[in-house]
Amino acid sequence: DQIFSWHGHVYFNAWTKETGVELWKSDGTPGGTALLADIDPGEANSSPFAFVAGAQFLYFRATTAATGNELWRTDGTAAGTFPLADIEPGPDGSFPEGFAVLGATMLFEAFDTLHGGELWRTDGTPAGTTFVKDIFPGTNSANPFSFAVVGSVAILKAFSQTDDRELWRSDGTPGGTFALVDPTPFATTGSGPSDLTDSAGTLVFAADDGVHGFEPWKSNGSAAGTALMLDIAPGSQGSDPSEFTVTGGRTF
Repeated sequence: DQIFSWHGHVYFNAWTKETGVELWKSDGTPGGTALLADIDPGEANSSPFAFVAGAQFLYFRATTAATGNELWRTDGTAAGTFPLADIEPGPDGSFPEGFAVLGATMLFEAFDTLHGGELWRTDGTPAGTTFVKDIFPGTNSANPFSFAVVGSVAILKAFSQTDDRELWRSDGTPGGTFALVDPTPFATTGSGPSDLTDSAGTLVFAADDGVHGFEPWKSNGSAAGTALMLDIAPGSQGSDPSEFTVTGGRTF
């Protein structure tokens, strides 16, 4: 139920009685369409999906009875198709999602019992697939998601404590992952940033700073460069901007 184009081929999942739902590859011809990997051997379904194109590899989620749902990669060959890490050891799975590609690195959210749902990174190798930061310390989940890449950093939404969802930025390193700005007057009140959109290298989004209501904001990936654009509906009610669309050098 997913078809993804990458490097002149399409990758997709398909079912046969012998293999279950597995990863297939096609160059658009009958002879060039074949099973790439029977990830969960036999009739079991690995159901590969959520394909994301990295700089060198195609990433996706797949399920096996031994590891559960985890992150996989392929270089387009059977030998180059394998799991990157059993982040949540055993059959439960870490359910990776929220992918953001930064050059040769990909950031994503994954769950493990020790940290909850937190930020991870990979360079497409098992050794290079590592935990980045426990944004919401302990077993609580920061649930980083809605990644937007601006320049050399990823901007994401995350909880650092209960009911305080704010913007964070990350370059894929622990030291380079920190809260971008908290526009609300109370530390435990979230601004609810939404509709993160890259507008020619500037992030535009909606947020409520506790004073103006939900209005359009912008950021260049730094705290100093994050600011309210316009109080469209003056006062605390907010204009509730959404569905940011970039065309012709302008953002609507």
